[in-house]
Amino acid sequence: MARILDVQSCLFQRVRLRDDGVHDRVIAAALRNETWRRLARGVYVEASRFGSWTPDEQHLARALAVNISATSVRPVFSHMTAAILLGLPGYGMHRERVHVTLMGARHTHSSRDIVRHQAAIVPSVVVEIGGLLCTSLSRTLRDVARLASAEQSVVTLDAGVRRAVALAPRRDAAEAESQWQAVLREELAAMPGERGVAWARRRLAFADSRSESVAESLSRLQLRRLGYEVELQVGVPAPSGSMYRVDFALVGKRTLGEVDGNAKYTDDRLRGRRTPEEVVLAEKRREDWIRGATGCGLVRWGFSESRSARLLGARLRAFSVPPP
Repeated sequence: MARILDVQSCLFQRVRLRDDGVHDRVIAAALRNETWRRLARGVYVEASRFGSWTPDEQHLARALAVNISATSVRPVFSHMTAAILLGLPGYGMHRERVHVTLMGARHTHSSRDIVRHQAAIVPSVVVEIGGLLCTSLSRTLRDVARLASAEQSVVTLDAGVRRAVALAPRRDAAEAESQWQAVLREELAAMPGERGVAWARRRLAFADSRSESVAESLSRLQLRRLGYEVELQVGVPAPSGSMYRVDFALVGKRTLGEVDGNAKYTDDRLRGRRTPEEVVLAEKRREDWIRGATGCGLVRWGFSESRSARLLGARLRAFSVPPP
């Protein structure tokens, strides 16, 4: 919710600007010289600030603008927009339109900026976050599984199931995940003939709470497309007596795989008090231990390879681990 409030505080509303004595000519000039950006009717943001935001934050800003500009009924945000409002990670949000769901049998039409869905929504599947209405976690995951892209689905479903498992009042994560997915399957079973239900069943079955980042979820999808069978979060005893965790084990290949982002080396919050050089050295020692302890090779790749089966396959071939 803090992120919603932070983004909302950066938006300008025409009505309030007028109250503050800002003439329409000033607004028009700011839009014309591209120092401001129009997000929705009567809602603007500084172009430089908008450009500094992540794609998820930019999408959130556009959803907030749609909510502000609504003239009658408050919109209920759904699908990938609801996922962002719920704090789940998105993927490809720089090109994703804002999704809202309308109740009743009225005629609906989408626009360049908004996708309007028509469906039955009961109060029990609507929540309010930061002053915005959106579909609940289970309803959102169901809709994303049905209608989002494969990449968006795996990223959001993995994170959503992980969230649900963390909130479940039980200690067994595997049991909690299984029961959560069973609930979603029951909801899908009540939607015979609806668009994307068959896709959703397969995508929910593929969702896995053990994928801990966008890059891990995307990598798992690409590895599936390439035909690899994988195990996730493989434990390797560390010399200190604790346990190292490796993202992937490629079954039958005697190869482990890890996807790395730059953040672990560049983000002060993740490095703690260590310098980038100290992080690299620690990673090197960890990797050497894992190779020696398991007798397996270890292949690393980055976010760019995780986005493409072709690039990830080429990376693995370069390490003599060709796809099946």
